[in-house]
Amino acid sequence: MREPRGKESPALGKLAIRNATIDDATLLWVWANDSETRRSSFQSDPIPWETHLDWLETRLADSATRIYVLSAGSTPKAAARFELGDACVAVVSVVVDPHERGRGWGTRALRISCRAAVRDLDLKRIDAYIKPGNNASIIAFERAGFVHVSEPVKAGSLKMTWHPEQQ
Repeated sequence: MREPRGKESPALGKLAIRNATIDDATLLWVWANDSETRRSSFQSDPIPWETHLDWLETRLADSATRIYVLSAGSTPKAAARFELGDACVAVVSVVVDPHERGRGWGTRALRISCRAAVRDLDLKRIDAYIKPGNNASIIAFERAGFVHVSEPVKAGSLKMTWHPEQQ
């Protein structure tokens, strides 16, 4: 039975984390092109396969980017991308398998991947920019320990931050 939307089930089990590879291209592309994912994204147009493949190859080769795939057993549940900016700060983006939304995977993926990104990229802070009205993401980020920032940094977005020392 599916847990109520927004509730984290204690029966979810452990999530394993690994670095994404080019073999994840199809999975990430399908998740990114899901209609709800596109509506929640700042750029809502569907992503062509060739554009996605070029983007993924570039990101995987970039030492300032980490893309993690998080799985329960052998089944991928979510992916998180961290892009390092200035002063040991990265911006995170997370996507959950569309068939698994509302079960707490996003929150759990954020908790695990933020710790991994701090270690791998030597981060002091992680920022998230969320489209206003994307309540599911706001709740997931809050539950993962992100806090709202009042400064309007990016037009049309809500900013939340995560500090490793506060976790």
